[in-house]
Amino acid sequence: MARHMLVPPLLAFHLAMPSPQISPDPGALVEAERAFARDAAEDGMRAAFLAHLGEGSVVFEPGPVDARVTWEAHGNNPGLLSWEPEHAEIAASGEMGWTTGPWEFRPSGAADEPVAFGEYASVWQRDASGAWKFAVDIGIPHGPHAGPPAEPALAPVRPAPAIATTPADVLDAERAFVAVAREGVARAYREHGAAGILLLRAGAARAEGVDAAAALAARHALAWEPAEAFVSEAGDLGYVYGAALPLGAEDSAGYLRVWRRRPDAGWEIALDVATAPAREAP
Repeated sequence: MARHMLVPPLLAFHLAMPSPQISPDPGALVEAERAFARDAAEDGMRAAFLAHLGEGSVVFEPGPVDARVTWEAHGNNPGLLSWEPEHAEIAASGEMGWTTGPWEFRPSGAADEPVAFGEYASVWQRDASGAWKFAVDIGIPHGPHAGPPAEPALAPVRPAPAIATTPADVLDAERAFVAVAREGVARAYREHGAAGILLLRAGAARAEGVDAAAALAARHALAWEPAEAFVSEAGDLGYVYGAALPLGAEDSAGYLRVWRRRPDAGWEIALDVATAPAREAP
């Protein structure tokens, strides 16, 4: 299990016992995501989400909420939500990773034409039995996709950092980024974004790469309030989620930011997703 930190208090650490040695394979996340999507097609969205969520999992409506409580309250919607992973990355310790890709919604089932489109992102963690469960699921809407999903791009598994890492380290990186963003959003992404950063914003196609991410983020300036921070056992992947407030707006939404720690350097943003307030979403 990932190490976990609530915000606040700043020192509320929850350190799990180390898990058995697992061979890190990002392809396992692709298979977990596809199994989730198959269950949604066969059993319905409510049943699939309840079967694949983990303890303490979070979804966004549009801010972060308890996934189990939310989906237990959902009715059995006849519509079909389908999705396919296009990117996957896993921690060197093999117990945490993330995926992202396109989604489509059909109002009555597979025979319908899709009426809504967008991108999703999921953070995955192995539970005590070794099964993959999603810890965070978030998505944004945009216009129709330009083409069919691409074959998944699997990030190479990097060596674990040679230093101990805690959730507080991820939160420090988050706060450093937020401080720079107050002075200039584009600058913050150029300073803290990974070379292949993926950035998702409602109403826009996915931005990939620092320049594209900086340009898109500058059009969606936000203030961030982190709620929880997590880090992998290897200390190479972490994530933060919380509230996102468009500057000048009254209603907040939510965000997820996945951080990657390079063995020879500090933290960089691998994935950044923010929802829009309900009345502003396209």
